[in-house]
Amino acid sequence: MQNCNSKCKSFVVISLALFFFISTNVSYASTDVAGDIAADTFWTTAGSPFIIHGSVAVLSGITLTVEPGVVIKFAQDELSYLDIFGTLLADGIEANPVYFTSLYDDSRGGDTNGDGGATLPSLFDEGQILFFGTSSAPSVLRYADIAYSDGLFLDGAEVKLDHTEIHDVEYGIFGLNSTLSLSTTIIRDALTYGILITESELVVSGSLISPLPETFSAVAITGNSNLTIENSRLEDAGFGVALRVDSGSSAVVTNSVFQNGLRDAAWVHGNSALAMDDVTVDGFPRSGISIYDGSLLFTNGAITNNGSGVMFNDGPVTVSHSSITGNADYGVLRESGVTVADARNNWWGSDAGPGSSVSEGVLFDPWLTSPPEELPPAECCSSVAFIPGLQATRLALGDNRLWEPNRNADVEKLFLDDLGNPRTAGIKTDGILDEAAGFNIYKNFMVFLDELVGDETIEQWQAFPYDWRFSAADVVASDIPLPDGSTYRMKERIEELAASSETGKVTIITHSNGGLVAKHFIRALEADGKAGLLDKLILVASPQTGTPKALAGMLHGDDQTIPSKLGFVLNKKTARTFAENMPSAYGLLPSETYFADVFDPVIEFDEDVSAIYDFGALYGDSIDSRNELEAFLLGDDGVRTEPDDDDTDSPNVLDADMLATASSSQALTDAWTAPAGIRVIQIAGWGLDTIRGVRYKDCDVPFCPDTLSNLDRELLLVHDGDGTVVIPSAVAMDCVSPEHCAEADVETYYVNLKEYNKELLLNRRRNREHADILEVEYLKDFIENIIVADGLALPNFIASDKPISKDEDKILRFRVHSPVSLDLFDGDGNHTGLVQNPDPDSDLAGIEQEIPNSYYWEFGE
Repeated sequence: MQNCNSKCKSFVVISLALFFFISTNVSYASTDVAGDIAADTFWTTAGSPFIIHGSVAVLSGITLTVEPGVVIKFAQDELSYLDIFGTLLADGIEANPVYFTSLYDDSRGGDTNGDGGATLPSLFDEGQILFFGTSSAPSVLRYADIAYSDGLFLDGAEVKLDHTEIHDVEYGIFGLNSTLSLSTTIIRDALTYGILITESELVVSGSLISPLPETFSAVAITGNSNLTIENSRLEDAGFGVALRVDSGSSAVVTNSVFQNGLRDAAWVHGNSALAMDDVTVDGFPRSGISIYDGSLLFTNGAITNNGSGVMFNDGPVTVSHSSITGNADYGVLRESGVTVADARNNWWGSDAGPGSSVSEGVLFDPWLTSPPEELPPAECCSSVAFIPGLQATRLALGDNRLWEPNRNADVEKLFLDDLGNPRTAGIKTDGILDEAAGFNIYKNFMVFLDELVGDETIEQWQAFPYDWRFSAADVVASDIPLPDGSTYRMKERIEELAASSETGKVTIITHSNGGLVAKHFIRALEADGKAGLLDKLILVASPQTGTPKALAGMLHGDDQTIPSKLGFVLNKKTARTFAENMPSAYGLLPSETYFADVFDPVIEFDEDVSAIYDFGALYGDSIDSRNELEAFLLGDDGVRTEPDDDDTDSPNVLDADMLATASSSQALTDAWTAPAGIRVIQIAGWGLDTIRGVRYKDCDVPFCPDTLSNLDRELLLVHDGDGTVVIPSAVAMDCVSPEHCAEADVETYYVNLKEYNKELLLNRRRNREHADILEVEYLKDFIENIIVADGLALPNFIASDKPISKDEDKILRFRVHSPVSLDLFDGDGNHTGLVQNPDPDSDLAGIEQEIPNSYYWEFGE
């Protein structure tokens, strides 16, 4: 009889995204569209891509709704147009935009024309969306991508663009007698104009316009049009001008940047007016701003590194409280005429004034003797406290670093007794993990915070290391030992940070278990009447209601590569014994609220498991409540005994007192809401295989003895998570109604790790997941937006809507029995699998997980 405790019971799972093996020239079923759309219509991915043939008209009073992920292509054997006389609602999301493109574009919707990629898309390809003013409701394009076409045409219409990109087009947008708004939108690589409007209203907010060098203008308004630009960038304007204001039009620009071109940043003509406040104009070789028969009011900005800063002939020109420096010819130049410009109260780069950098016809005295003070935003910028995750603080005994460990014996020194007290005295914190075994954990994130201090965005930041073996509540209430023998308390450190902060307040950023610590910490501050020291709480990848992954570790010692980027695996005996008396591990078990939020059970039983142990009589076919889970964890209420330490296939029996304490603590954090005045932002990672439970079954090898030590198991996985924390737990404070949202002031965002890691494949970056999610550069950008401007401009791969899995996002999972070793390599030489530990004295197994969206797990003996 074969003994199932060894070779027959060990499994290795390697998973990676299937896109590595998919050919790019795939042809998808398509839907041909011709003629009029005369009834309200929904286009879904089931019919995508949709091919526009000739002129397809959405008739007046009719709405065409396009769902996320749909691709719309314009046929190229005839003039193809989508004429909107009714309403177009292109309702994409960040992870699944709506695409409008050429039939020749095989990157969207596949090789629709079936020519094997023989034809390539071009900005000269046919295709255009035309909007006509016969609808009472505006058309809205949200998260849309428009490429290889003639862009958009508006005639008497109202159109709103939100998180939309228009690129590789002959021209971007032309509007006549229309109303157009752009929010968080990009227009790039447009040949003639980025935007040209006449007799129209245009509002641009949080957007980027960067046309081709041949472009006439990035933005041009004529015919008594009105333009508002705020918090936007116009850059690389080419041979044209970035902004043209002509024929009786008016433009107001605030908090924006005009940068780099081959002519002028702004050109005003025909009795038009331009007002700019808090604007930077930089890098235009002819002139920053040219005024011909128009007016200029420029305040609180910078005009730098141009040919001439301002060039004018007629019309009132006023520039004040600004920096006019580094311009090659003149700071302000009157080319002709008799108009006198008012350029007083400006900084000219020297306390001696402008010198020869102004021409005749310019008033400049008095001038500023130092650069004008920039008024900081009302809430900029609070100092930062960073609370790291579980196992992300180093622990040391004297000069011997125990965590991150070199061997299992290091971890054994960290064991706690059955009361949760240290078996080894004198262990101290030793800073937070910047990198370990060649993998970044917080390294670049720490550099990012240092840079915020260096450029004087914030006064300071401090890490709050802690001994993560103990419960979150105990961490907050205890003296935390430091390497030099001193201690600190979190409440005292936060008071010191607030005292030196420019706002008198602190923003707390947390990762993983740090979010649970922060909730207890803020409860303690509130009890002391000091919650007003905080202005924001940013929870990144926090297991707010627990994570089923903790079950796999506490019951069997499975997947103990936390943080997984350490590249080493504890043996299961060490891992399970460590967790058994560790209060923080109990605090990560799925809470009562978890079961209220998540339908899927955390433990399942196959029918044949009754041959080993009749779990079905106790729990049915699954465990789907906290009461059932506690009974199971306590040995079926005391019936099942604790297995030997070496028997990691039998489910462990946990400590009743620690479990009860953790349950009480979780009840507090599950019900927690932030005190008034604290803005809460919760950020979840999405798209990676994440453990949602454990399934038990009978041993699948013939003649296995029916004992618990031969109980087989598999890990149940979902795509909704970051590899450690499932989405419902990471966004547990999500608003359930507008009224609740307004009261709780909680915002939720998602980092699409799957798509981010796909991009990393091409650029040979790291394979990001829960442990190193703060190394995602776009997430750092977003956090900076929150700290600096309270802004919600969303960088790539970050969205307020949870991403939706795509049909093509297939996963391959390879499962093998030991003693087989499985190693995978991608086309770039990245490896996922076991590697030799470089430390010859270490007994820890080494792993690599270099292939994007891959992981290596071991479970079973």
